[in-house]
Amino acid sequence: MSRFNCFYRMITDLTIVEELELVELFQCYCESALWSSLDNNGQPLNELFSPSDMEECCLNRMLNDCRKFLEDQRVTIMAAYDQGWFETTDKAFQQAGHDFWLTRNGHGCGFWDGGWPDRVGEILARAAKKFGEFSLYVTYATDHGYRRECRGASGGGDMNTVNCV
Repeated sequence: MSRFNCFYRMITDLTIVEELELVELFQCYCESALWSSLDNNGQPLNELFSPSDMEECCLNRMLNDCRKFLEDQRVTIMAAYDQGWFETTDKAFQQAGHDFWLTRNGHGCGFWDGGWPDRVGEILARAAKKFGEFSLYVTYATDHGYRRECRGASGGGDMNTVNCV
């Protein structure tokens, strides 16, 4: 079982529907994190790694952020689905994961760029920004290739470095 898949065991206290929503959001969040992040040579991380390559502590922090975001914003995300902005609830939660990563990190697009109803996008963007920035980066720190590290700030802006092998 990959590291990425093992995190689904952490969400067993949710209903099946809530768990599926979180899985959709979390997968797209992780994929967006990789394709929007670059290594030291300017190469997108998704060309080198998949979510299963991320260190457990990094994925855990990302999952916790996604879970908290979903707990707080599930009703808002469902409002967009109810208004006909998405064909399925899966697509709504996938887009939410993608836009959560982009918005919290100030990538110039996200909840507010037209993929959501105006008011819903504003609410989700404000909520995402409260999490602060979270960055992935890769360094050549070992003789065996890459040592993956993720560095991020949450909410209050405390900077934490999490070593990711």
